[in-house]
Amino acid sequence: MELLSDQLSNWLSQINNDFNVNLNYRPAASQMSSSELAVALSTQLLNDRLSVNGSVDMKSNATVANSDKIVGDFDLDYKLNKKGEYPITGI
Repeated sequence: MELLSDQLSNWLSQINNDFNVNLNYRPAASQMSSSELAVALSTQLLNDRLSVNGSVDMKSNATVANSDKIVGDFDLDYKLNKKGEYPITGI
């Protein structure tokens, strides 16, 4: 399954050179565990001075009823000068 996820990620990233796409699917190992799909997207903007990165993880068949099934993360990095000596990182 990992090989298929890697090939699909590679194919999606080739559609547009400005974006990197990463997919990762992990099937449930047993009835007590859950399957998980992770999607990550990243790009560079403003002459590569602004980096945008985001990811979303989704779980199905979670064993704990009150657990979050969708979790996301997002961050921005901006380089104040062209050399990147003074980066600013934000959420």
